[in-house]
Amino acid sequence: MDGGYIKLSRNLINHEVFQDGNLLRVFVYCLVKASWEEEPKKVSGVVLEKGQFIHGSISASERLKLPKSTLHRKIKRLEKLNIIGIKVGHRFSIITVFNYSTYQDLKSYYGTEVGRKWDASGNKERIKEIEEINKKKKYIKKKKFLEGVYLTEDQYKKLCDQFTETGTNNKIQNLDLYIASTGKKYKCHYSTILAWHRKDEQQQQQKINQPSQLAY
Repeated sequence: MDGGYIKLSRNLINHEVFQDGNLLRVFVYCLVKASWEEEPKKVSGVVLEKGQFIHGSISASERLKLPKSTLHRKIKRLEKLNIIGIKVGHRFSIITVFNYSTYQDLKSYYGTEVGRKWDASGNKERIKEIEEINKKKKYIKKKKFLEGVYLTEDQYKKLCDQFTETGTNNKIQNLDLYIASTGKKYKCHYSTILAWHRKDEQQQQQKINQPSQLAY
């Protein structure tokens, strides 16, 4: 389908907007009309930022097939819910969809529990919380080593710095063989490799400290 797309959270069905069919139509209309480009753009002599669009009540009423009075009420309702902001002009108005970037950013929908709970009310504190958590805990893709060991690029580099590349690959191979032979699962393979190394060191130290027995 031509024309691009927008993202909608499944949690929208739990919001007040979803309970009113016409309000939902107007809300989706605002998302579709809003500028999605990162850089500001000039339209009809007006500079629009991301999440903004020029609103004309006549054209919008015709597009949505809603009376102008109904459209006006729904627009004001979205404004009262702090979902949009309206700057009224002589010829047209500028509508801003608050937190448009957050709504349309995939990071808001995965990676954390908070990120998965989209708040369509546009609550600024809520959005700020989502952004802060996503900064601290970004979704990082892990790379597969051999058949069943998964490490991030950063984890692999740290292991190589500590054990050399050859030593790290040997440890990965040992872990991979153990997983394949036992079927055991580990939450973090990076931590498992470090824990095994520490255990090996402790066992070596015990052997060194163990008093030798003389044969009689």
